[in-house]
Amino acid sequence: MNSCTRSRLAFALCLAVARATTGATAPSTLQQLADTIGPPSARQAIGGVAARAEATGPRGAFVSEMLSLADGSARFRLTKNGETTELLVAGTTPYERSAAANGGRFAPADPALASFVRGHEVHRMLLDLERRFRPAQGPVPPGCLALRGPDGLPATLCRGADSELPASIALELPAAAGGGSVTLELADWRSLPAAPQVQLPFAVDFLHGSERHAYRYTAVLPFRLAPGVSLPEAPDTLFARLDDLAALAAAHERALEAHRRSDVRMLLADAGERTTSSGRGVLKELGREELAARLGPYLESTRFSRYEDVATPVIALSADGSLGWLACQIEAAGLQQPANGPAESIAFGFSWIELYARQDGAWRSIGNASSARP
Repeated sequence: MNSCTRSRLAFALCLAVARATTGATAPSTLQQLADTIGPPSARQAIGGVAARAEATGPRGAFVSEMLSLADGSARFRLTKNGETTELLVAGTTPYERSAAANGGRFAPADPALASFVRGHEVHRMLLDLERRFRPAQGPVPPGCLALRGPDGLPATLCRGADSELPASIALELPAAAGGGSVTLELADWRSLPAAPQVQLPFAVDFLHGSERHAYRYTAVLPFRLAPGVSLPEAPDTLFARLDDLAALAAAHERALEAHRRSDVRMLLADAGERTTSSGRGVLKELGREELAARLGPYLESTRFSRYEDVATPVIALSADGSLGWLACQIEAAGLQQPANGPAESIAFGFSWIELYARQDGAWRSIGNASSARP
């Protein structure tokens, strides 16, 4: 039995990528490769990424959830066979929640756990490519770059055979993780509607020795914090607020998907009992059933071919996590069937602010203010 199969922690560390090295000046080759992912300004505008993956490995299926911010804050949750592992990195300090110790609160963890969390920040790693890596000398295959990665350990970054995008990142693992190396195979690159200049992979395989762990991302949601919003320092509270950011980003995406599916039940699944709306100079308050009666016929008669963000959503949270809002800008197109006559093409743009309140432990939409693009 090798060191990677002796415990869940050892297995996790074998997948890890070590802490980020920032502030390095990138050579043109590394910068050019980073720019294939997106222009620096577009990548830097993504202050946070909420990602969720359905994953499989030699020991079965599991779910990975990552929320990472540009400032280095990251929360990670892994769920397998009904058991949940929750980790946090604040600055350079890792924390672990244990139900059996410390009253179920977060406590400082083995420093090597920071490597595990950083290893799951694949999308943040790529957004910050020229900041997390620096050039190095050494033999590499054609189309590859020799780099020093996190913690100064060797790394090799390779392009695809028929693409300028990165195809793989091979990283040497720290001794605390058992040594050796892990290779991240990157595939299924997609542009992000909310950041159309940026592409990120929706399929990542982690290879360590003979083991392959395949992550297939069901959500990669970019956002940024609203100006003036600060996050708490206490680990338990910080983890909760990062969870809230992921929840609000996901609720917004569900609203967009409900329009694409013409599904009024899905659209109102996160709605509170009553909602206040502002639009076209009018303030209204409606109950959930009134909203369903108002929106149901509209969605039934409309089939959207497009209903998506065209700017990175902005999220704000109250310090106690009881209130939040999300501001967005969307564009839509499709066909609408009037009561009489042929279907008509529609296309429009909107911006709005979604208002949320925590009710019975869940985020509920309690209002919105919208503005149609002229």
